[in-house]
Amino acid sequence: MKSFFKKIYALRWKILNYAIILIFIYQVIYSIYVFMQVVPPGWPPTMSLGARVNDPAVTMDILTKRRMYAIELWVSAGALIVYVGIVYGKKLGERISEALKNEKEALVKEIDKRD
Repeated sequence: MKSFFKKIYALRWKILNYAIILIFIYQVIYSIYVFMQVVPPGWPPTMSLGARVNDPAVTMDILTKRRMYAIELWVSAGALIVYVGIVYGKKLGERISEALKNEKEALVKEIDKRD
């Protein structure tokens, strides 16, 4: 019976972890979408509205809204990176170091074959 509750407890934290990551990903995608949609009426969605800043249709209100959504994007993307780094940092670090070690060994073998 104790092992059942341990599995439920572990599953609960795993679900919470994935929910947090999905919420951050959703926030990043939403911020990108809204950032591209905040344009003057009749204009197509664009990422580079700053190049047309001298156009009279581009008001300060539109630029401010886009800037706020850009800040929201950077904050949510940064929080996602920090969260993943804290939660999965050790696992990812071990995998990366193992991959680099294997790559180094493969290169050494390749060089030895040439000589």
